[in-house]
Amino acid sequence: MPANPVVITDKTGATQLGTATNPLHTTGGGGGGDATAANQVIGNASLSSIDGKTPALVTGRVPVDGSGVTQPVSGTVGVSGSVAVTGPLTDAQLRAVPVPVSGTVSTGGLTDAQLRATPVPVSGTVTANAGTGTMAVSAASLPLPSGAATAALQTQPGVDIGDVTVNNAAGASAVNIQDGGNTITVDGAVTVTGSVTANAGTNLNTSALSLEATQTAMSAKLPATLGQKTMAASLAVVLASDQASVPVAATLPAGTLRIGGTYPVGGQVIDEVPTVRTVNRTSVTASASGATVVVAAQGGGVRIRVLSVFVCTSTAVGVKFQSASTDISGLSALAANGGFVMPETSHGWFQTAANEALNVNLSGAATSVGVTVVWVQAT
Repeated sequence: MPANPVVITDKTGATQLGTATNPLHTTGGGGGGDATAANQVIGNASLSSIDGKTPALVTGRVPVDGSGVTQPVSGTVGVSGSVAVTGPLTDAQLRAVPVPVSGTVSTGGLTDAQLRATPVPVSGTVTANAGTGTMAVSAASLPLPSGAATAALQTQPGVDIGDVTVNNAAGASAVNIQDGGNTITVDGAVTVTGSVTANAGTNLNTSALSLEATQTAMSAKLPATLGQKTMAASLAVVLASDQASVPVAATLPAGTLRIGGTYPVGGQVIDEVPTVRTVNRTSVTASASGATVVVAAQGGGVRIRVLSVFVCTSTAVGVKFQSASTDISGLSALAANGGFVMPETSHGWFQTAANEALNVNLSGAATSVGVTVVWVQAT
């Protein structure tokens, strides 16, 4: 025991250590844990190791990282703003229960293909912005507006659903109409292709409705081919007993008067209009010098067309024809008892102006000059 022992008193002062009655043992009871110099070095090394593994304080607090294990959470956790979710939760775990979403959700680095790979169940209201592209929407059912054309509304017998317009302008496929045994009224023309079954109803004698046989019989009465045929092979056509004159509508070449070279009795020709004209014959005897009227003027717009001429004179004289006072033929110098014939021509030798007389003009006085003309009116 030292002469001046170290006395340690507890905080109550009741017990003192290092006294004669309570000596302080420094050997640690022989357990090897005594505070020796060697043991103090080991202790300091342990403290340094602990200090190196402890993170620096953040705002006076020790930061805790729970990423290595699952952190149980009880109660309600409020989240504000955008939260990036990381951790050990799998895609299947995230999709197992619909997650209510409100506001804007950031998907992080997920690509469009990753987002579309598997449908994500979502409950609540989601605002989707497709930008400038398109967005595919898949839904088992969608709400319809009030009064929409549902199957229940379309199959109510006796209920008028109003006018129905079918737009099949492109004609890509046929439009099938099921009338359910009722009547369909169609306005306008309807083009039918293929076979059509006609329902004669109860007021039609179906035994007389032998259309195919009737059409076959009609076809047998018609010529087999087109074109001119013999009388026996042609379809008989009979004019009515009270049929009026049949006008000729064909346009003939100008000046043509004959048709087949045959004139009806009484003398008629057909001109270029075409109009049927009556053939006229007029004879005169001229003796005075100058003009003598052969055919008087025929009225407004009508000309005198001369088809043939016969002239004979008893004395020598010059003869020409005029439309009023205008020459329409050359001067023919005739000897005594001479003359000439201008035979019939379908085009006419000459004609007067409209509403002017046909005159014969003698170069001098003569005993007698006989003139005969065949003429028709012309317009």
